[in-house]
Amino acid sequence: MQPAVSISSRRKTEFRNKNETQKRALWHQAWQLLYCLSADKQTETPQRISHISSSQNNTGAPSLRSAPHPSVRLSHHPPRRRPSVPEHRLQPQTQAVCAVDLVLELFQLAFVKLLKRRPPTDCCFSSLASRLTLSMANLLSYVLFLALRTYAAPPEYIQVWSGGSTPAPGDLGNDTVGPSLVPPPGTSKHAPHSIIIGVRKGGTRALLEMLDIHPEVAAAATEVHFFDWDENYAKGFDWYREQMPYSYPNQITIEKTPGYFTSPVAPARIHAMNSSIRLLLILRDPTERVISDYTQVYFNRLENHKPVQAIENMLVKNGALNTRYKAIQRSLYDVHMRNWLQHFPLEQIHIVDGDTLIHDPLPELQRVERFLHLPPRIVSSNFYFNQTKGFYCIRSDGHERCLHESKGRPHPPVNSTVLRQLRLYLRQHNRNFYRLIGRTFNWQ
Repeated sequence: MQPAVSISSRRKTEFRNKNETQKRALWHQAWQLLYCLSADKQTETPQRISHISSSQNNTGAPSLRSAPHPSVRLSHHPPRRRPSVPEHRLQPQTQAVCAVDLVLELFQLAFVKLLKRRPPTDCCFSSLASRLTLSMANLLSYVLFLALRTYAAPPEYIQVWSGGSTPAPGDLGNDTVGPSLVPPPGTSKHAPHSIIIGVRKGGTRALLEMLDIHPEVAAAATEVHFFDWDENYAKGFDWYREQMPYSYPNQITIEKTPGYFTSPVAPARIHAMNSSIRLLLILRDPTERVISDYTQVYFNRLENHKPVQAIENMLVKNGALNTRYKAIQRSLYDVHMRNWLQHFPLEQIHIVDGDTLIHDPLPELQRVERFLHLPPRIVSSNFYFNQTKGFYCIRSDGHERCLHESKGRPHPPVNSTVLRQLRLYLRQHNRNFYRLIGRTFNWQ
């Protein structure tokens, strides 16, 4: 006489067997998808791997599909030889879809295994929990599928130009084309015709964004730091040119790296590349620039959960003005300008008034257009004052954009005595700078 088996034990056994069957099915699908990803296989089976959407259940989520163990043959028919096409491989886009499917199947397996580690004893609750667990796994898998398909697509399959059309010359719109994307016909990369050399926190980003309105300007998207960082300069001019955007023959390329102005080696290196290059230097009140410099570092340290100090502790050391503070050193415009004038004549360096650019951008940009020999294309309708941000924003080609939220941050209050010491120290340097360039500014 066989011993009696409780209903609870029998349900546990059935639940475990069903779970093992599902695991074997998922591992078989994973094996199939690995086969799909293989680009060097010489034969292929007549059994096709259907797209994940074809196996969705009524809820729209991918369903678990039964399949034999990987050790079982996929088909009783002999394998069919591949078409005699040289170097025939799966398209990269197909491989990407297979990779997404594989990740989803393995995710389903792991999730189901995690939630079903200890099956419940009650039969009704077991059935309900099983369906609920499977639905949750399917739902999360489907969400992951959408995320991967949206954000993990290979760059070469992202359509660059809307509508699939190639822009005509002059309609490139100053969009920077990344190195992994196919450039529009007739474009190429060039070393910059002009460089915004500084100064840090002087308005370089605003100047570049506003110049980017001009249809004959192609602006580099990021700061390259080629001439001031030795590790980048060692990569050579070919590497530097590759960091530039694609441009049409009628466009000029502009790069901006604010660190160039205060670098002791940048002037000689830029001169070695192109002795006739036109340089743009945007400056603002050096005292305000020091405070803005501190403000940027302050918020960066807060975001990285690093300790911060009050601005007075940075400006004053041992009871005297800390003239070795980097923010103060960057505001010694006369010191850095002498270095540049040793390699370039003043006629090749156009100085933009950063304070005027903030309050009335058009006149400053028109001067830049003339300096760069660009036809006048920037007009007053390209700008509008944003009351919330407190500065001008850009309107171009039917789109409006403002500078990043990190721009225009409110400055911290500074002790009046410390501020007076700072202005007094910078005043003589400002006068020296005025004599160097033959021009004055309304700096306090």
